[in-house]
Amino acid sequence: MAIRDTDKKPTPEELQESGEYKKIQDLDHDDMVPFLLKNLKNRNPINGLFKHGTMILIGLILFVWIGRWNTSLFFVGLGAGLFFTFTGGLILHELLHLLVYKLLGAKKTRLKLLWEQGAVAAVADQFVVSEKEFYWLAFTPFAVLTTAGLIALFTTTGWIFYGVSFFLVVHATACIGDFSLAGYMYENRSREIYTFDDVENDKSYFYVKVDEME
Repeated sequence: MAIRDTDKKPTPEELQESGEYKKIQDLDHDDMVPFLLKNLKNRNPINGLFKHGTMILIGLILFVWIGRWNTSLFFVGLGAGLFFTFTGGLILHELLHLLVYKLLGAKKTRLKLLWEQGAVAAVADQFVVSEKEFYWLAFTPFAVLTTAGLIALFTTTGWIFYGVSFFLVVHATACIGDFSLAGYMYENRSREIYTFDDVENDKSYFYVKVDEME
């Protein structure tokens, strides 16, 4: 399946100036987390997948722990898992976002630290992303790292097993932003939605095609 949207996409200038599109969200990056938490409350399949999928994952890990419990190894694994999640795991997650951006054709990509919100964001300056492309962008890190983690969960032992367990849980929970934004795109899918980042002004914009009846 192709990652790029084969239909011709509008440029940022066309979204803003042609009159064929309407801005529905002007998202300040400093307000990213409140926006994400608000949108996660909406009932749609994507938000439901995140909420129920995370609970299923936690349940699976607890089930696997049965018969393999070792208190000392548990705490070693806890420390190792948390350390890896917020170092190597975080880097891998964001690099996968940047890789998808590159595959989509973005030229100016970077990682942005949102210190006050305790988050990191992959952005592509002035690069328009369609709804279909955004799903690839949002879900690739979760799919790749969760699959790798589940394979490791069933093939490792000792403290590494517990470390993998904590990585899976923390990483899945940390994907809240990706799922929330994808859910927002899904909520507005009926009107041909696009988004792009404006790195200089610390904003992301969401535009929809203007209905002829509006």
